[in-house]
Amino acid sequence: IEVVSYDGKVGTVNLKAEGSQSAQCDGAQFENQENAITIENDQGCGLSKYDYTVRYCPDQDSLIVNLMKPFNVRVVLNSKLCPAGEV
Repeated sequence: IEVVSYDGKVGTVNLKAEGSQSAQCDGAQFENQENAITIENDQGCGLSKYDYTVRYCPDQDSLIVNLMKPFNVRVVLNSKLCPAGEV
């Protein structure tokens, strides 16, 4: 998950799933309500076979992705600085 833009409530992300069932979605819109992240338009980019939830954990500055389908796994994505020249 790469956050492209965010204004405190809504934003845009690029999503990428790698592995046996890969998919990519650039420019998906999301909304943050009480740290529950809802990604709006991810169905048209190969992510429809995935069922997942995303929560933001502000005290650790990380995202928690809870994948329910096609696998049951929970992944913590820690925030990192963008490379020089990227925003």
